[in-house]
Amino acid sequence: GYFPHVKQSDIQDLLVKKDNNIPQLLFVGRLLKWKRCQDVVKCCQMLKLANIPVELTIVGDGPERKKIEKLCIKYGLDNVHLLGAKSSSEVFDIMSRSNAMFISSNRFEGWGAIVNEALSNACPVIASNACGSTAYLIKDGVNGYSYNSGNVKDLFEKTKHFLQEKDQSIYIQAHRTVIEEWNATVAARRFIEICEDLMDNRPLTQYSGGPMSKEL
Repeated sequence: GYFPHVKQSDIQDLLVKKDNNIPQLLFVGRLLKWKRCQDVVKCCQMLKLANIPVELTIVGDGPERKKIEKLCIKYGLDNVHLLGAKSSSEVFDIMSRSNAMFISSNRFEGWGAIVNEALSNACPVIASNACGSTAYLIKDGVNGYSYNSGNVKDLFEKTKHFLQEKDQSIYIQAHRTVIEEWNATVAARRFIEICEDLMDNRPLTQYSGGPMSKEL
């Protein structure tokens, strides 16, 4: 697991920020081929064809940017906004106002700390199952959705389902995932508990989920 800085935000304040007339979707990351941002753009085109209104913000820069810009022009997507690179504080602010974030990377992503950061901002994640943290952090329909990496149709179906559900509890559960369980404080405490169990030659403490658990 990886435990980036957790921003302690009030969930009620975050819920107010997410009260958008048009759902605000987000992609954050370097625009590299293996990040598969083009899959997200194609998903937005499918949403447009299905008459499902959204706004997509893409934060990040890289060698794939021109291809993504051309793809947006090809599909006539004036609802996709490429902001370039932003500071961490700016990204956190955008996350706090977004209704969901995509992480579309293939297996080269590793853990994907951006997932932790999004969840801490009550931003559900629609995540590729090839991203390292997806299996640990994302629970389908609870705090986000996972889809088969590279399968744009599956990505579209999961996104459409999220948008049609309109259930605020997913924001609350996303926030709780990191604030109450997947954070450095909980991980350190549990690590100490396991070390003490080993030193005292007693059965290991069992956790139902989160760091040091046997959930997979």
